[in-house]
Amino acid sequence: EHQAPPTAWNTVFQQEGKVFTTPHEDMPFDAVVSIQVIHHARTAEIQQIIAEMTRVLRPHGALLVSMPKEKHRGEARREIEAGTYVPLDGPERGLPHHYFTEDEFQTLFQAFTLTDIHLDSTQHYCVWGRKRVPSSED
Repeated sequence: EHQAPPTAWNTVFQQEGKVFTTPHEDMPFDAVVSIQVIHHARTAEIQQIIAEMTRVLRPHGALLVSMPKEKHRGEARREIEAGTYVPLDGPERGLPHHYFTEDEFQTLFQAFTLTDIHLDSTQHYCVWGRKRVPSSED
């Protein structure tokens, strides 16, 4: 009888809908992956989402986040706060879109050591990092 080794990769959890809180205890996961999700919010909500990612990651847990670099061209949109726009037409009408600067990554993801920030071939930022651990826990 084959049994998988006891690693965190045995469990995958997918959260749909609001991601400000999840039904998990603190630090059950070794990794959090967010592809084209967290930019669909206002800055205060993005801070809540990142705080939740931090809460559910174990010490040294891995983080992969992607988001677009630039606003979609040709869309009518309204700026609702610095760097955050709402399309006025099209399939994402009314859905906030925050466009990050590289400086924001360092501020918003300060609980992480960011190991790589790069643009992929479709002009989306890919951000890799590890959750920082207070020196008393190393």
